[in-house]
Amino acid sequence: MTTAPTATRAPAEWAEAFTEANNTDPEIQAHGKYFTTTWLLDAGEPSTESTPPNRSG
Repeated sequence: MTTAPTATRAPAEWAEAFTEANNTDPEIQAHGKYFTTTWLLDAGEPSTESTPPNRSG
């Protein structure tokens, strides 16, 4: 079996790329805008306190 070569990045370079992706990705921005961290981490069974805000209307 052959594998594709992989390149490793320095941790600081990876962190910079990760931050850039989080700050510019529209999908991530949508989740951050409408859902609380508690709701995202416990999405299986949200409680009353962790229900996303009502955005209707």
